[in-house]
Amino acid sequence: MKDKVRFFGVRGSIAAPGSETRATGGNTSCVRVDLGGECIILDGGTGLRALGAEVGNRPLQATILFSHLHWDHIQGIPFFGPLYNPKSRITLVGPEGLKDALETQMSKPNFPVGMEVMGASITFKTVYPGDAFAAGKVKVETAALNHPGGAIGYRLSYRGRVVAYLCDNEHTEFGFGDDLRDLAKDADVLIYDAQYLPEEYPQKTGWGHSTYEFGARLAEAAGARQLVLTHHEPTRSDAEVDAIECRARVRFENSWAAREGAEFVLGGKTRSAPSDRMLERYLATTLATG
Repeated sequence: MKDKVRFFGVRGSIAAPGSETRATGGNTSCVRVDLGGECIILDGGTGLRALGAEVGNRPLQATILFSHLHWDHIQGIPFFGPLYNPKSRITLVGPEGLKDALETQMSKPNFPVGMEVMGASITFKTVYPGDAFAAGKVKVETAALNHPGGAIGYRLSYRGRVVAYLCDNEHTEFGFGDDLRDLAKDADVLIYDAQYLPEEYPQKTGWGHSTYEFGARLAEAAGARQLVLTHHEPTRSDAEVDAIECRARVRFENSWAAREGAEFVLGGKTRSAPSDRMLERYLATTLATG
């Protein structure tokens, strides 16, 4: 099996289905990483349902790493098919309160059945920023992110291949510390929160999110091979996401906007050129808005 990263949910805050978001996708945060033969899932937003549907009736052995417990990162759990398969073995890793949050989500009046109906072998593990542990053969390192209520960034590494996941992080005027740079160092794929545009950010301080511009600065400083921007603002259209991708490439050439279904093979050829269709949408948007 190839070591790869695949996106199943790329929106922030709330799911955003519709004709204007179809190309990017409307599901909230969920990324599958296949590394060293291990299946590691980053966050359990609404995109997790589609991931489970792809697995189908087959049992799954996987680790789900939660960055934090806001609803756009846990709403997919009740609809994740492998959790109902008695032959599945799922480890759920996240901040303190993870088990209570997931059980509350599936309690009255929120949901018709509780987690007790899930037949899989489920293990809960609490992680604190700065912890390091193993997910099978994969080394997992963590750091604190700047987000209301706290959030955790993850670095996954195996035999020189690295995926860094820094979702729901608000940058500050002081830039980034050594902990974030270390988490992203030499990453094959750096996945970073870019919910806001630089011109929007001053009105959104304190909301816990960042910009493509800061993600590009971090990718450059950390020596990342590719930057993938995620947690898109739910009102952002496909054309607007395309525009962000183009703007990011001015600052860091190997930048991509995360889209549902997008796949990045670790250790493979780095993608760099935007598609003609994406450039056409970007130019049309730019000309229309002046």
